[in-house]
Amino acid sequence: MTADILSSLQQFQQYAVGMQNLLAQAQAGVPERVEATDRSGMVRAVLGRDGLPESITVEPDWQHRLTADGFGAAVLEACQTAAGERMAAWSQALQADGLRARVDRMREDLAERPAPAPADALPAELRHQWDRARPRGLEYLVEDVLRAADRVDEFAAASPLAVSGTGTDASGRLVVTVSKAGLVSCEAEPRWAGQQRGTALTAALREAVAMARADLARASQPSHSTGELDQLLTEALAILNDPQRLAQS
Repeated sequence: MTADILSSLQQFQQYAVGMQNLLAQAQAGVPERVEATDRSGMVRAVLGRDGLPESITVEPDWQHRLTADGFGAAVLEACQTAAGERMAAWSQALQADGLRARVDRMREDLAERPAPAPADALPAELRHQWDRARPRGLEYLVEDVLRAADRVDEFAAASPLAVSGTGTDASGRLVVTVSKAGLVSCEAEPRWAGQQRGTALTAALREAVAMARADLARASQPSHSTGELDQLLTEALAILNDPQRLAQS
């Protein structure tokens, strides 16, 4: 029974590593830059490869087609439209690359040859921890995993996907928030915005977005909680890739 469980876990681990590698290759299909405007055409957003705003430009005569109250919403709309075009372009690239067929082939290959994967097949971000994974009894590892499961909310809150960054311009009247998914919000004091020319708003957005991106980068640094979870994952993968560690522990 134990051998069957280990065999199933090893096959699952190989599938997970294979998916990791395919997704890494799929990243090549992400557009370098995508740009779009809001429906008024007065705000233009350019997103980089990471999906975050590289620049947001406001037309000089923006008030001819936008109200000060609607300025922040127009900025968000331009960024969301660009994000939609980015995802559409990526989806087309994945279809052209035959990703679905490659996933199916990988699944079939693993079903036919469920041999353990070598250590060098580990995802790059975990490979450097391989040699540091300490051999010990499986029951102790399972105990730690169960203990970690009781703290799932803490791990989720510490995940890079759950964090955001906020930035303002020098006046503090413009506030933007970004996450790994892109621009989350843009709030501008209407009275202040109504007094600004397009060039001034463009400069304010550049300053606020730069601050928000820096704040996001700081917030995305691995915490102690996620580091502990990574260590447990690495140790489990070490055992699955080299069952002798389990036998010797």
